[in-house]
Amino acid sequence: MELDAADDIDLNNGDPRGLFAGYLDAVGQRREQPFTAFRAGEVVLPDGVLLPADPALPVSPEFPASGLPTGRHPVWIRVEPDAQGDPVVVLAVVPFGEQPALRWVADRGLDCPIRSDLLCLGPAAADPRARQHLLALARPEIARRGRRRPEAAGLPAVTPLPGAFRKGWQVLADPVTGADLVGLLTAARHGVQAIGRAADGTVAAYVLDLTG
Repeated sequence: MELDAADDIDLNNGDPRGLFAGYLDAVGQRREQPFTAFRAGEVVLPDGVLLPADPALPVSPEFPASGLPTGRHPVWIRVEPDAQGDPVVVLAVVPFGEQPALRWVADRGLDCPIRSDLLCLGPAAADPRARQHLLALARPEIARRGRRRPEAAGLPAVTPLPGAFRKGWQVLADPVTGADLVGLLTAARHGVQAIGRAADGTVAAYVLDLTG
């Protein structure tokens, strides 16, 4: 897998199609912090399964969200400053088509524990080599922030990338499939997955909530 920043699109505090506001309003959450929205790559879902995983923890078969629309879909993220002023990801949204999500269901059974300040999102998160590659790239930025520091033992040797994760996220692209694995720096201790449904009941969007 190789680094890919082609989809680094800063919307200058815009909210693409109201994706963030629609979810936050539905769960009764008000966030007054300034934020920046980015399109952070794409996920390819050949079987409708999307997996978030902490690279420092074993992947659990309980965490994948299944039954999602297959195909290639963009990942939009909301980045806010943490208490130290460093950018962290608080929401990741994957919209499926153009229909807005009118009803959100958060599945607490799909909570994802986070130990390393990093969460990987994408089907490739099932690949331990890809997760460890992202963790090795993120380790210098995590250490710079003075937060939990993943152990260096066992991490692959990767070419240092100046500025990696400085915006709070990074994308690895698989040159064969074109699928992306998105790495998200977060201050959350767990992530909650939620599914948004359109008026006709079809799945309209997926959210990974990292506000908690």
